[in-house]
Amino acid sequence: MKLIIKEHGDLFVGIPERYYQIDCPFERNEVEEIDLISFKAEILQTYKQYAEMRMEVFYDFEDQFN
Repeated sequence: MKLIIKEHGDLFVGIPERYYQIDCPFERNEVEEIDLISFKAEILQTYKQYAEMRMEVFYDFEDQFN
């Protein structure tokens, strides 16, 4: 399972969107929903310090909704 980080760019000033993928150390059926939410929030906070633009984080199984 992967966690996908999408850093929104600004095409008006030439900054493209960027995507990063993290291989999760677990599978969806191995952890509780609260752990999935917590892991996602922690990764967002970690990557935010390096991001220049707005970010969102989602699991590959959530990708169908984005």
